Amino acid sequence: MNDDSKNPEGIDEGDNDGEEDKDSSDTDEELQPAANDTRQCDKIEFYILCLRLEQASNARKLPNGKRPTKRKIFQNFFCGREVCSDLDVKRVNLDKLKLLRMIRGKKRRGSFYSMLRLIFPDRDGVRPHLGLKERSIARHWGDALGLNRNSSAYHRLQKYTDPTYATSSINGKPGEVGDLGIAVYEVLSDRMGSDSSKITIGKLNTLLDELAIIYKEGLTKSAAKTKAAQKTTWVSNIQKLGLSPLEQKWLVKIILHNCNIDIGFETFISNFHPRAVAIYNSNRSLKHLCAALSDPEWMAYYEHRCKRRENLMLSHQTYKYLPRLDEGVKLGVTLSPQLSQRTSFESAMLHIVERHRVHARKEIPDSVTERNFLPMKFPSFLCEVKLDGERIISHVSNGVVRMQTRRDNWVSALYSPLVGPPLRRALAHNDVDCILDGELIAWDGRKQEVIPFGQNKTVAKARRLYLNSKGILDDRDLDLHDDNSERVLTISAMDSFASGNADLDDMGYNCWLKYVVFDVLYIGGKDAEKVLQECLAPFFSHPCDIPKSGSIIDLELFKRRMILNHILRSQQNEVEIVQSNVIRGNGDLIDATKYFSYQSPEIPLPVYDSVDCLFNRTMRYTMEIDNEIRREQTDEEIEEARARNTEIVYDKIVNQGNEEGIILKDLNSPYVSYKPLMFHLKIRHFNCLL
Repeated sequence: MNDDSKNPEGIDEGDNDGEEDKDSSDTDEELQPAANDTRQCDKIEFYILCLRLEQASNARKLPNGKRPTKRKIFQNFFCGREVCSDLDVKRVNLDKLKLLRMIRGKKRRGSFYSMLRLIFPDRDGVRPHLGLKERSIARHWGDALGLNRNSSAYHRLQKYTDPTYATSSINGKPGEVGDLGIAVYEVLSDRMGSDSSKITIGKLNTLLDELAIIYKEGLTKSAAKTKAAQKTTWVSNIQKLGLSPLEQKWLVKIILHNCNIDIGFETFISNFHPRAVAIYNSNRSLKHLCAALSDPEWMAYYEHRCKRRENLMLSHQTYKYLPRLDEGVKLGVTLSPQLSQRTSFESAMLHIVERHRVHARKEIPDSVTERNFLPMKFPSFLCEVKLDGERIISHVSNGVVRMQTRRDNWVSALYSPLVGPPLRRALAHNDVDCILDGELIAWDGRKQEVIPFGQNKTVAKARRLYLNSKGILDDRDLDLHDDNSERVLTISAMDSFASGNADLDDMGYNCWLKYVVFDVLYIGGKDAEKVLQECLAPFFSHPCDIPKSGSIIDLELFKRRMILNHILRSQQNEVEIVQSNVIRGNGDLIDATKYFSYQSPEIPLPVYDSVDCLFNRTMRYTMEIDNEIRREQTDEEIEEARARNTEIVYDKIVNQGNEEGIILKDLNSPYVSYKPLMFHLKIRHFNCLL
């Protein structure tokens, strides 16, 4: 691929109406940033990085008035007297940060990926797990150091959370409790010097990759003992390299994903570029982010694409004050789900309307009659059952189902063989690819009830063994990720499920996983445009304004639920749409299945209730229509009806159905995937006083 292909000046925006709305994901697949060049970054001594981490960690302990700013903490990672004593650290220009300039190189293409994956190890999808937890680290380090298991030093490692054993002192200061990295530092400080080992960041990453391979190859129970010995050998090799106590302290913290510095990941990367957070959230890949930020041509293309997308959104949407993401979601790329905020019953009623009322007061002139109509004054919202399961996002492409957790980990190996077949049946009436957001729960078919939370993996393994014994596993649901995929979790200790175990055989026959879907975020495939036309035509004045296939997270929940109800057919107790009700602007309570059904030529109820349709004048919403929907109710009577019907739903779901609570969702809201907003509100046990 030549550089001209990434030149934003060469991008043809098109002249045809509606063509510019077409999803550009096909083009994006070819326009990938250049691979990470970490040669310069790899040369930096790990000891220097440890000094930066130590400084950033100690900043957390300072009182608020003396704590450095987040920007200063960021600067300190790339400057300092021992590296660049001639630098004026008060300057904020990135080009003035000498270490950063060295990493980037003369052509500004050097990547800092090898450094960031050590500073924020939990964000590194290439090496997500290293197979060492606190107890095993304490044991392996103690054995590698040759500590007597009855010695105080060995106990300091093994019982680092016990104040009784935190009695070793360094420079007269008592040991700290609850941090294994500090315990390792204290034990080693009595046995070796503090000089740098001269080991580089590149060498350390190679060592950690070796540890990751040991973990990956030792997942089965039969290999566990052999791999334990290999881990001890790995720690022994670390000691032979002469890592200082400070370096080993931070090595332990990196292995445990427990760096805890006084600057968050998003704040840190946003110092590189204003759109860095959006780039990361579009792929959830630290490797991709660093490659993008070190490729100036790709960044220019990305900036152009974002501005183009913003202009398109503004040109088609009058109702602009709700936040949108810079990037849409992509099929086969992990994403973070939209989160809900916990609230009380009384506060929920206020939050649902307040955002719209504030906007009306600030942005909409009093002369605009629409600001006083029901959709704006009392936005419609969805009441859903709050399920006590595992949040799972499913990516369906050509009938292949890949599944990810809310933490961006692929769990297809465990869940796809069980959920894939019924999900394909549920979508079989339309030839579409899609991304679905839902909850996965374990279901007892004999008792016809949900199995308590925490049993999904046990049920999945038992069910898989049962299906495998019957020879009915679908090959499409196996081996869905290649070795280079990031954040792929595999099935561990499968050999612990011995064949012939009566309890497991019974569970595999009578229990399975039930996928409850509540949103659709992407739609593509052969029938995508036909589905979008059928579902969304009533919401738009002109057919050319209807979105094309691709990401649909910018669409209001009204429209996304119309699409979901159209493409997904319930498979009883296997794949279902979440139990939900709609409370309209006039206070009416309607079953969601009925509310989102659409039979042409009728105008569906969501069009009457949509704020976007109101201001874009999709239909002629008049005072007569508003009065007809209002049914002569006063605002106070409507507020009381909405609160009363919310309580009715809560009583049915929680008190009678023994569920955990309810979720209230603003039907005018987009899908914002990486931060909790007040669009989704969860209410648990409360006492309604009306």
